[in-house]
Amino acid sequence: MQALDTVHALPETVIKERYEQRRNGIVSENPDFLDVLLEQVTGKPDGFDFADVRAEVDTFMFEGHDTTGSGLTWTLYNIALRPEVEERIIEEVDRVLGDRLAPDWEDMKSFPYLSMVLKESLRLYPPVPYISRRMIEDTDVMGYKLPKGVNVSVHVHSIHRNPLYWDEPDKFIPERFTKEV
Repeated sequence: MQALDTVHALPETVIKERYEQRRNGIVSENPDFLDVLLEQVTGKPDGFDFADVRAEVDTFMFEGHDTTGSGLTWTLYNIALRPEVEERIIEEVDRVLGDRLAPDWEDMKSFPYLSMVLKESLRLYPPVPYISRRMIEDTDVMGYKLPKGVNVSVHVHSIHRNPLYWDEPDKFIPERFTKEV
C-alpha cells in the first residue's frame, strides 16, 4: 500500500497545486490537458471528480512511459536483427547532425528513414494492441449498426498484420512507408 501511496503522491500534488492556482484566478494562456480535466470537475454526484482527474493523470504519467518503452524496445529489436538498417540510420543521423551530438526540433523532419523504421516497428508491434470504447450514440459503420451503449473493440495488431492491407504483413520492411509507396 505504501508503494501505491508513493505513486499517487506526485499526481495528487500536481493536481492540487493546479486546482489552487485556477481557484486563485491564475490560468494559463495555453491550457494543457490537466486544465481541460479540471474544467470538468463539477462537484455534482454524476459529474467528474478529483479521483477521475487523478485516474486520467495517472494514465498519462505512467502508461505513457510503458507504451513508449515498449515501442522503443521493439524498434531496437528490429534494428538489431537487420545490421543494414542500423547502418542506414547511422548514415542518416551523421549526415543531418554532422559533429553535433543531439538534434534540435527542426532536425526531426530530416530523418525520413528513421521515421520509416519507427512506423514499421509500431505497425508490427503496436504498444496498444487493441482499443475498446463504448458507443455514446447509434452509429453506422460500413453498413453495420452499432447501437448506443455497446462496447466496441478494435484489434490494432490484427489490422496491422492483415494481408489485405499489407504485403508480407509479418516482415519488417521500413521502406513500405516511403512517400513513393
